[in-house]
Amino acid sequence: MKNVALIIAGGTGSRMGSEVPKQFINVEDKPVIIHTLEHFQSHIMIDSIVVVCLKGWEGILKVYCNQYGIDKLEAIVPNGSTGMESLKNGIDYIKEEYDFTDRIIIHDGVRPLVDESIISDLIAKSEENEYGNSASTTPINEQIFTLKSDGLADNFISRDQIIRMVTPQAYKVGNIYTLFKEAFEKDVGIGAGTYANTLAVLNGQTITCSAGSEMNIKLTTKENLDMFKLLLKLNK
Repeated sequence: MKNVALIIAGGTGSRMGSEVPKQFINVEDKPVIIHTLEHFQSHIMIDSIVVVCLKGWEGILKVYCNQYGIDKLEAIVPNGSTGMESLKNGIDYIKEEYDFTDRIIIHDGVRPLVDESIISDLIAKSEENEYGNSASTTPINEQIFTLKSDGLADNFISRDQIIRMVTPQAYKVGNIYTLFKEAFEKDVGIGAGTYANTLAVLNGQTITCSAGSEMNIKLTTKENLDMFKLLLKLNK
């Protein structure tokens, strides 16, 4: 079985307030996307990398990958108009190049602090799941309340019953391809706030939880970027 990393780097990063897409912002003389790709490049169980890239930036990404030795890069696929379309573009490419029993490791290009242990546990937990589904998770440490339409909170959810699920996530090629194909054909489960994991559970499948980390932050705002810079300095 092969493990192919599907890195999603198709966003414009409007909330970052930068003229440069957030995945291409330089931090410590290296673009964010390269910080992310290096973790998959160095992981012994990752066979290849496919990147869904913001249209118009494919050539720049290829130059960066050559410069920083990302030789596991197999292909650069253009992004779609939505996050789910970007995912589908990447999955459609992989479906043509890999066996249905191979594994896709989906990860956000702007989560540059994913580490070896997170990827390793994800793959191990995928082996335990009957569908091949697993996802990086962390516990919820704050109180969670439900909000009514009038802005008042009147009920809480036990923290024992909820988790936070992020990327990386693992799926068998054939399974996730079929889920996305049917979802787009029926226009079901592909709206705002949906992802590969939501499609899986909407279709009655389970997802095995793998070990995550609070350090595995997503760079969405300038504050997130500042935190990433600080964490890099602390880990030197």
